[in-house]
Amino acid sequence: MLFRSPQEAKVNSLDQMTSSTISTRNVAMNMFESLVTRDENMNPIPELAAEVVEAPDGMMYTFKLRQGVKFHNGKEMTSADVKYSFERVTGRGGIQAATSDAQLLSMVQSVETPDERTVTFKLKEPYGAFAQVLADVRALPLLPAETTKSFDPARQMAGSGPFALKAYEPGATITYARNNDWHLGNDRPFLDGIEMSIIRDAPAALAQFLGGALDALPLLPVDLKKAKDGVKGLVIDQSAPLMIQNITFSGLDF
Repeated sequence: MLFRSPQEAKVNSLDQMTSSTISTRNVAMNMFESLVTRDENMNPIPELAAEVVEAPDGMMYTFKLRQGVKFHNGKEMTSADVKYSFERVTGRGGIQAATSDAQLLSMVQSVETPDERTVTFKLKEPYGAFAQVLADVRALPLLPAETTKSFDPARQMAGSGPFALKAYEPGATITYARNNDWHLGNDRPFLDGIEMSIIRDAPAALAQFLGGALDALPLLPVDLKKAKDGVKGLVIDQSAPLMIQNITFSGLDF
């Protein structure tokens, strides 16, 4: 099954480490993961980390990485990729200038990689919410260390998430394919892919939704009746009206 959804704003880049626009973040979120994510109660839980150990004094966090996690380019994730991603976000290591999200990791003094499966974050001072910070994928989306050397991240991206970039037509569509090597098992994700169309005109998006060309759409109150009358079996989620910016899919069991 291909899930089709609209994206209102034009996407000028796929690289959320150099673009702070919401449109770039929206298209990136299905491709990337971090060391930690959140459960249904918003508590941090391991994602690409298999184990997280906090030092008794709160000054150091050690992450043991999952075995066998592959990026979309086929490379297996190691601690070098985590350190590279940290340095790219924060502007350390001379890779690039700090991103707009670098302040999220300002409490980190250094990152060490004692072996391929271990990453240690040393903090400047105890910071009890550090795992919560990492659960925000803006803080540390993990990329392969060859990013920028092997491909242009503004036009091609390789994360480790449930969907891999299949095609990118600036100003038109972004298409994702199911990641068959996803670390949560070969029965996930449950969709075959996602197609995100750039539709900047709200009436045009509504017309496509009513015509069956889209599977989801943020609706204005004035359009609710028209949608209910025009779409059989329509499901409306009004829990957060007018606040939905992106639909991100996960195969986690909550």
